[in-house]
Amino acid sequence: MALTKEDLQAIAALMDSKLAAALGPIRADIADLKEDVRKIDETTIRIEVEHGRKISGLYDSVVGTGEKFTHLDTVENKVDDHGHRIWALEQAVKEA
Repeated sequence: MALTKEDLQAIAALMDSKLAAALGPIRADIADLKEDVRKIDETTIRIEVEHGRKISGLYDSVVGTGEKFTHLDTVENKVDDHGHRIWALEQAVKEA
């Protein structure tokens, strides 16, 4: 049994209608996914901004602490130098 042109057109029309019916929910799902991705993008941006501020603050305090330690090292070196000078003066006074 050979298919006629009308049979093929009927089969094509039936396939088109089934495809259109199947695409409706898929299109709705795609729209939902796009909305979900948009919300995730907004949330990600908000998190990056909030954490960026916190990380910046932490960095500033670490750098500030490092600078304080550098200053503390400088003060300790000066104290050590003064200690050596005082010791040398005491030795000079004892010998005199």
